[in-house]
Amino acid sequence: PIAERRALTQPTLVIWNLSDPIHPFSDARRIASELVNARLVTARSIVEWRLRPARLDREFAAFLDGVWALRAVA
Repeated sequence: PIAERRALTQPTLVIWNLSDPIHPFSDARRIASELVNARLVTARSIVEWRLRPARLDREFAAFLDGVWALRAVA
C-alpha cells in the first residue's frame, strides 16, 4: 500500500528497463514517486547490466556513494 511505501525512508534504487513486458514504466515511476528517497534509473534493455554493465555500474556506484555520504553525516 502507498502509505507503507511512503513510510519507508531508506534510500532505494529503482531500475526499470525499456523492454519489460510485465512492468510498464508507469509502475516504476509510481513506485519511485511513492518512496521517499528513491532514485529511478532506466536500463536500455533487460540484459544491459549483464552484457554492457558500465553505465548501470556507474549509476549503482553513484547511488551507493550517496547512501554512504548520508550515513557519514548521520
